[in-house]
Amino acid sequence: MYRIKISTKRFIIRTLNLKDINQTYLSWFTKKENYKYLNTIKKKQTLLYLKNYFLKKKKKKIFFCGIFLKKNNLHVGNIKFEPVNFNKKSTTLGIFIGNPEWRGKSCGYECLGKIIKFINKKYSLNYFYLGVDKKNTRATKLYTKLGFTKYEINKNSYKMVLKLI
Repeated sequence: MYRIKISTKRFIIRTLNLKDINQTYLSWFTKKENYKYLNTIKKKQTLLYLKNYFLKKKKKKIFFCGIFLKKNNLHVGNIKFEPVNFNKKSTTLGIFIGNPEWRGKSCGYECLGKIIKFINKKYSLNYFYLGVDKKNTRATKLYTKLGFTKYEINKNSYKMVLKLI
């Protein structure tokens, strides 16, 4: 896993570490409405599962970052870039604002915009892909605002790409 630490107006985006996987983090995954648009999670998680998941991911070539408030270090969400393909200069990303109090406050826009520019410049990645549930209109609007375009539509989700060349 690569080390990242960047700053926005309100947030610090940094590489996650094991101590970040705690009871507060677990609480994000205990209510179905918190993760209804995450297609990789189908049931409530345990702290042990989340820690093991993190340790497994830590061994791979990915960018796995937490979003923390500058003023009090409150962990409000995560951004993950996986897989990272340096040969094709591409990656797939996902963002999850786990703290419901920070949804709808432009956290995703502020943080994704900054980290995408950082990764593009530092690691020469030019293609950023993501999938989004069709029902998640707020996320689709966010990604479009950031410059992503839809390139494939299936029954339940959009596939989107951002090209920075």
